[in-house]
Amino acid sequence: MHLTLFRCGLLLCLFLTLPPWVKGDTFAPSNDVLSTFPLVPADTRSPYSTYTSFLLLIKEASEKLNRLYDHGARSDAELVAEAQYIETLIERAKACFDISGYAHTTRERVGLESVLLMGEILRRTPPTDLRHIPGYDPRSSVPLPERWTIPNTQLTLEKMADGRYLFSTQTVEQLRNYYRQIEPLQAHDPEARDLYQYFEASPGALIPPAWFRLLADLPPAFFSLYADQALWQWLAMACLAHIYIVILLALGYYTKLLRTRVSGPCVLALSLQGVLWLLEQQINLGGRLMHSLMVISELIIWPLLALASYQAISSIISYLVVKSVSDSLKQSMAKVVSTMVSSLTAIIVLSYGATRIGIPVYGIVTSLSLGGMAIALAIRPTLENLIGGVILYLDKAIQVGDYCEFEGTSGTVEAIGIRSTKIRALDRTLITIANGHMVRMKLTNYSRRDKFHLCTTLSVTYDTPAEAMSLVIEDLYGYLEQHAQVAKQPLRVHFARFAPSSLDIDIHAYVYALDRTQFLTFQQQILLDMAQILAHRQIVFAYPSQTLYLQNQPR
Repeated sequence: MHLTLFRCGLLLCLFLTLPPWVKGDTFAPSNDVLSTFPLVPADTRSPYSTYTSFLLLIKEASEKLNRLYDHGARSDAELVAEAQYIETLIERAKACFDISGYAHTTRERVGLESVLLMGEILRRTPPTDLRHIPGYDPRSSVPLPERWTIPNTQLTLEKMADGRYLFSTQTVEQLRNYYRQIEPLQAHDPEARDLYQYFEASPGALIPPAWFRLLADLPPAFFSLYADQALWQWLAMACLAHIYIVILLALGYYTKLLRTRVSGPCVLALSLQGVLWLLEQQINLGGRLMHSLMVISELIIWPLLALASYQAISSIISYLVVKSVSDSLKQSMAKVVSTMVSSLTAIIVLSYGATRIGIPVYGIVTSLSLGGMAIALAIRPTLENLIGGVILYLDKAIQVGDYCEFEGTSGTVEAIGIRSTKIRALDRTLITIANGHMVRMKLTNYSRRDKFHLCTTLSVTYDTPAEAMSLVIEDLYGYLEQHAQVAKQPLRVHFARFAPSSLDIDIHAYVYALDRTQFLTFQQQILLDMAQILAHRQIVFAYPSQTLYLQNQPR
């Protein structure tokens, strides 16, 4: 009996000493936010959790930073480890703020400054009784509010759509004003360093670079803040701007980098990004000035990159087309494809850049779609001509150099473009026809004939004997049948009629020729050979004549 009671008591003691998450409570201790494991998130499930998590994080980060500023690290490995841990704490503290409304370009900077500003504000605000913060007791049946404001302040925590409680966007926007109002007040730990001022006045990120020692001996006035920047930072920014302008002028004067279609925009964009990196990561400009510079730089860099991508793709496709395509229609279509691909690439680059600075690209596209019908109607003729050019290319109905007849006009095709086709008429006038209209016209392409029709009539005199006529017809047929450029079928050589002044022999044959000029050359030789065949049979060509018979009548 005593043994059983002892065992029950022992089990009860063990149960009471178990951590909460083992006893079925899903709430982990707040101290977990100080874990060195980088994936442990900040606890933001309630106003109490967010508030206490941020206090623990900023307190631990401040102690680590002050110790590092005052005593440094014993070794490079220790410095790297300390810097990584401080960065982990700051990243968790950023998760306590709603900065989703800020552009991706400035979000990291805004988050870091918000952590430091909030830390300095809370060091100067009256202590808050934790027991009165919603969420203090996780087992309480009282529902959590949608928003909670820290007593005696305007610092507000709001419930997000996913259930997290974060410092609201309005609070983040006003932190700098709140800090200016509360800065003269004494902090709870007066001997601790003001991390926000130290961060704003020093170069680099939270841990200044080694070259900061060169500035350490400057008079204190150089570290005083003017419009959220130290005096030395204003001077450094002015020097960097002058150096950057001089380098660009030198590149433009002594080299061709800035004057070429592709390298020019790329050099400008990369150099501007380098200057921005120096201003942010080394000189460490902050506040609204850095925010404005980052946005302006992005507005310049991404259009430059879009222009460079457009020019690069267009140049590559044009080079490949010139090297491999000689047909003008294919070249025209390649230009269309090049323009479409280059434009699409540039639009993608611009869209990505727009999202980085917070421009709602998808909203703009949706609003533009409302006017899509009006735009489509306005550009309908242009689209018809463009599609007509594509149809001409796919059908291969005509090519440059073809001799065509259309709607009573004939001429030679000189050029087939994106919008129109140019035809040189027989009187040397230039006719321009829109491609959309061209594909609807009845078109006769004489240059596409694989064989040319040879049709002629040999007229001989009535004095020709019938036997000689038969022999010469056989000779003519045999000659054409053996000719290499004359098709075997159909081939006709026949005595056709008794004409008023001749006996007519009709000849119908088809001659293989690449174009009309070659056909006329072959036809000329064939006709001369036929004349020799008739001369060999002593047959004479007839010519229009009349025979007058006179008869004397008796009186």
